[in-house]
Amino acid sequence: MNNQIIDAISELILYKGPSMNKIIEDAQFNKLNYNIHSSEDLITVSVNSSIEGLLSITDIYVFNKHLELIKRIAKTPRNEKVLFDRLNEINNLINQLNAHSQMKVS
Repeated sequence: MNNQIIDAISELILYKGPSMNKIIEDAQFNKLNYNIHSSEDLITVSVNSSIEGLLSITDIYVFNKHLELIKRIAKTPRNEKVLFDRLNEINNLINQLNAHSQMKVS
């Protein structure tokens, strides 16, 4: 079990996700509006689309300074859903690993 958790942590650490260029190219190809916002440590790409003109959706991709995807959020006018949060997932796996280690010590 511990090896599976360690493998999952390793995969998340190494995961780069879709490139920022690919996301922008897809938005341009599909004629979608997009915005890029850059801060000291993060770059955010927001892509706006709609489903049959009825529901507007904003996909928000957050990259670290190494251009690795660390978070993806889908927003509608009424809801927001985190689809991927690398740091949170790694933290949850580390907590699971700690819980398993403590069970073995007891």
